[in-house]
Amino acid sequence: MIRKTISENQPENTIADNPESKLLRALDSAPTTVLTNTTQIRSEARLAQIMATDPNPAPVPYRKRLTKPQLIMRLAAIPALAAAFIAGSVLAPSGTSIAPVPAFATWTSSPTPLTGERLLAATERCLDFVNWHIASSSGDHDYFTTEPVFAEQRGDFAFLIFAEWNDPVSKKGDCLILFRDEIPLVVTGLVDVTGTEHDFAGSGGSDPELWVSSATWSFGALARGTELPPNSVFLSEARFGTIRDEGSFNLIVGQVADDVVGLTVVRADGELTVATVENGLFVAWWPDERPDFGSAATGWNFGPGAWVRSGIIELEDGTILENQQLLTSMDFYNPR
Repeated sequence: MIRKTISENQPENTIADNPESKLLRALDSAPTTVLTNTTQIRSEARLAQIMATDPNPAPVPYRKRLTKPQLIMRLAAIPALAAAFIAGSVLAPSGTSIAPVPAFATWTSSPTPLTGERLLAATERCLDFVNWHIASSSGDHDYFTTEPVFAEQRGDFAFLIFAEWNDPVSKKGDCLILFRDEIPLVVTGLVDVTGTEHDFAGSGGSDPELWVSSATWSFGALARGTELPPNSVFLSEARFGTIRDEGSFNLIVGQVADDVVGLTVVRADGELTVATVENGLFVAWWPDERPDFGSAATGWNFGPGAWVRSGIIELEDGTILENQQLLTSMDFYNPR
């Protein structure tokens, strides 16, 4: 009874009956299979479904696979996120939303030492980052194998420097790190290797998750063997960058004389930022808009003054020197 009903309701002109289908079927070398009314209708329906399917479907969004440590960290964060969501639902007034807090809101003008799990995680990530960029340019691997000679923290950010000075080889690499869910991401990194068969210098870029645009200005390096005069600070480079959804930042890096133990930077806007001074190096950075480089009408300014006015230097004997000029290579090779 069922077969009779299907047979009576079967369309007279099916896809299988059209001339193109008959021609293609005649060319098929496979043995002919006699279909029942039921299987015939099912086949017709499946063929119609295939013919109606979009041959160019929308691409499936790419989803990056997390490493096992990243997955563990993110799973561990779920209870805290759930608690935060519940608290927000209870405390937030009806019709309002809680905006995410940018990482720059955690930044502090005075740094603290980078220690513990964050130091280990940032060290591993920065080493991978700088070594990969050197290897991709020179073919050599493991330029940096030591612990950082410099490591500071400002809120959810960290800055590390790796350096090895073994005459005639000089190696230096650094990273500005942002911790997201305790996962270290590189905001900006710079590598400089000289005295080897494959010298390399340049910016290593940033981790793609952050969408960072940045630029570096070099004020020159000291010649090998050059010693800084007492009570002095040498500015070797400055950087400016922008992290999407976070904001912009300025960063300066340099060296200090042997008797300098502290430095506070007087920025171009007059605000103060305490630098980290460690192993003869210093770093200071702060959230801010692009430096004022002037204009054609007023004159261009791509020198240190676009970032800093002066420095407040602390000496090892406790002396404080205010309104001190930060030196550059021009002061050594083209005295002002």
